[in-house]
Amino acid sequence: MVSWRLCQKLVELGVHEEREILIIGEERQLAYDRVNLTKYFDLKSPDELLLSEAAWYAEHGIRLLTSRRVVKLDRVSRTVLDDAGQLYNFSDCVLATGSRPYVPRIEGVDAKNIFVYRTIDDIEAIREAALISKRGLVLGGGLLGLEAADVLNDFDVETTVVQSANSLMSRQLNEDGGSCLLGAVAKLGMRVRLKASAERITPSDAGLEVSFRKGEPMTVDMIVIATGIQARDELAKDAGLATAARGGIIINDKLQTEDPHVYAIGECASHRGKVYGLVSPGYEMADVLARRFARKKAKYAGSDESCRLKLLGVEVSVFGDYMQDGSYHVFRGEGSYRSLVLDRKNRMIGATVVGPWQQTADVERGVRENLKLSKKQIADFERGEDLFDSDTQDGVLAWPDHSVVCNCTNTSCGQLKQAVCSGCNSVEQLGEKTGAGSVCGSCLPELAKFVGASSAEFVDAASSKGKWGLWIGSVSALLVVLTFLYVQPLPAPTSVQSAYYELSRVWTDSFTKQVTGFTVAGLSLLALLLSARKRIRFLNVGNYGFWRAAHTLLGVGTLVGVALHTGVNIGDNLNRWLLICFLGMNLLGGLAAISVATEKRFNGPRAGRLRRFLAQAHILFFAPYPVLLGFHIAKVYLY
Repeated sequence: MVSWRLCQKLVELGVHEEREILIIGEERQLAYDRVNLTKYFDLKSPDELLLSEAAWYAEHGIRLLTSRRVVKLDRVSRTVLDDAGQLYNFSDCVLATGSRPYVPRIEGVDAKNIFVYRTIDDIEAIREAALISKRGLVLGGGLLGLEAADVLNDFDVETTVVQSANSLMSRQLNEDGGSCLLGAVAKLGMRVRLKASAERITPSDAGLEVSFRKGEPMTVDMIVIATGIQARDELAKDAGLATAARGGIIINDKLQTEDPHVYAIGECASHRGKVYGLVSPGYEMADVLARRFARKKAKYAGSDESCRLKLLGVEVSVFGDYMQDGSYHVFRGEGSYRSLVLDRKNRMIGATVVGPWQQTADVERGVRENLKLSKKQIADFERGEDLFDSDTQDGVLAWPDHSVVCNCTNTSCGQLKQAVCSGCNSVEQLGEKTGAGSVCGSCLPELAKFVGASSAEFVDAASSKGKWGLWIGSVSALLVVLTFLYVQPLPAPTSVQSAYYELSRVWTDSFTKQVTGFTVAGLSLLALLLSARKRIRFLNVGNYGFWRAAHTLLGVGTLVGVALHTGVNIGDNLNRWLLICFLGMNLLGGLAAISVATEKRFNGPRAGRLRRFLAQAHILFFAPYPVLLGFHIAKVYLY
């Protein structure tokens, strides 16, 4: 992401017209959005994660090499060597090698079905395992750990998060904030073990047995390790460049290493003894370096680690010196936690917000600009009332031009106003023009206000789709099943001259019954595509929620087809068993669809277990269906 940002800024400043630019990347994909990696399975195409398509690089004369790893940096000859043996000359070299997952020293950590969470390849491997796993364990309760847990939970894997600290997200939240987040995680049906450290992993026939330093062992089917990151500084170290004791290539305010022609930006760099693990500081480094390459004066003075996230449906925001000395003021509500850190003059220097709050963006600005609060404002805040009244909180449009709206891309209110004046009239156009909202998406409600759109539609950009289809399909399916159970079979016609006689030929005429029968079989095969989509790569297109709704509606189609095929008659012997199996499968499928459609209203451990039970029972009833259907078809044509 950071190398892409550098290229983007170099193009904006016209540097690409003066200098040759070559990117060498180890991954097979072009630069993509790691921040939204959890949305990977909801996208129509994996290409939606790409920050720019290949054509963009070619259009601006940027040479791009993927699936290549640089193995040697020679500072004397100013060359780099890749793993294919190709040598490249440079006048300036930028190291944007990022970081790798930190894997703790645990006995058995290299066993099968143990994964890290970092790249597209990682998340695809996790999906393959999750599809056949019932129990999962995530080591790490920080940002990446909770994202990984969200992925497992989406695949109905019983998930336990193990955190060595006293609370979740301990680097960003104090224990009170972490406790609030813990409650939200528990409502989703996930378990959390705090102050626990894995000591040994032992593969067995039952799965992976995890032993802890304290507490009972656990047996799971898969493990995801998300215990932090390590700067990838080995290339610089091998080239004789200085690295920090805890990792990271040491750079100065000009982003230079010891060698003035070798630079480092992003998670691989250590600036003033600090390695930043967020995208925003990396983007700031890229912006500064691009300006320097454009022969403009610019220096990097460090970054604010403020961030606004949405984890497991819970908004988590931390701004400024949120865990530093100062006077703390706290509000605790149901499902929410807010704290302010003020200096001696009651100026805002830090804040933490867990849960939804309409004034989060204004609090972010207040911390960034060190706004001074009155005693009344502080008292109102501690009672859970608005920190800024309606006159003060005139919205983002009333902010000063220098106020930052998008923290990830450092886009100011003034830049967004200029974009609107230049003709941008939608959130998408604002994003294309300024880059705002293109990373974590938490500022989308604020962007909507610039173009007069409703901010509500952007509050939860990652909400699942297809819920109306689920509702319509599930209720319809249940009604048809109840019709079979409680309505008498359609009677035989009393006269061949009646209109009812012509209608009855649908379920009595041999040819028509073949048409309806094979239609049901065809719709059943189409419904199976939901399962195939999970397992066959080229079918993995479109939003998963839409596919799930389509699966439910196809199920309704098979029920209607069977009603026309049988005349609502359950039949006898083999036909009866086939129909009981079919109706049971659809009844459980309809109930499972309702449980999914209501997951935001009804959650918690019991709700999660009920959803998994209904889904598994639905699949169990399907197991004999193809066999019974095969016998039914054979009986019709052979006897």
